[in-house]
Amino acid sequence: MCGRALALLVFAGGCSFPPVDLSDTTCPCASGWWCDTATNTCHEGNAPDGSVPVDLGTEVDMVTVDGSVDASSDDAAVDGGTPDDMFVPTDAPPTTSTVISFGSDWEYYDQVAAPPADWRDGTGDWMSGPGQLGYGDGDEATLLLDADPNVPSAYFRTTVDLSSAPIAALLEVLYDDAVTVWVNDTMVTQQNWTAPLTHGGYVMEIAPDNSTATVAVPPSAFVVGTNRISAMVKQQSETSTDLSFDLRLDVTAP
Repeated sequence: MCGRALALLVFAGGCSFPPVDLSDTTCPCASGWWCDTATNTCHEGNAPDGSVPVDLGTEVDMVTVDGSVDASSDDAAVDGGTPDDMFVPTDAPPTTSTVISFGSDWEYYDQVAAPPADWRDGTGDWMSGPGQLGYGDGDEATLLLDADPNVPSAYFRTTVDLSSAPIAALLEVLYDDAVTVWVNDTMVTQQNWTAPLTHGGYVMEIAPDNSTATVAVPPSAFVVGTNRISAMVKQQSETSTDLSFDLRLDVTAP
């Protein structure tokens, strides 16, 4: 018995099906039928002007489950291909996935002394914990050092592996009081930042608790393979009562 799925393939010398009446169906038409362009309908036999109906060949016609015939120019017998050509998948639409979610694990550095200058390049030698990271608000999953006086800066880093180059990316960062974020070596955002990129020194303004910012990240910041995501959070003063950090990253790939 011939297989039946989305479509049935009728091969010469193979299975056969009862004739399908295409009278008054819309063009294009199957073999042995002609198209009346005035009404866009199919009629069996030769056209009134004596022309012979188009012969779509006998290699394969496509009979759909509802009994209609697909005799479009994509049929294998028309374009000289094989039956397998009829099932070439169409391009999939772009997909967006969350590659870093709020609550993900981050390596962090919260000590009084400054980290090495190449801190964004390293991995594996810091403490780690899930977001939210910080202190002072009571909603932290990972508590950081709450020194007196406060450490001016805290540092965070993680990696993301991408199998293809993204066409878009959206980053949402939660912070208090100020934050700078990098993707690999590209600085992609600074929020409430009024200080140099040095360990010492404080920003000028206090940010509301758990401030957030959403930023479109240029796809050129990413590479196929491992990507370094890093952030530096600043305090407003040595007596600030809290510090917060968490981040989400969504990537759209073709």
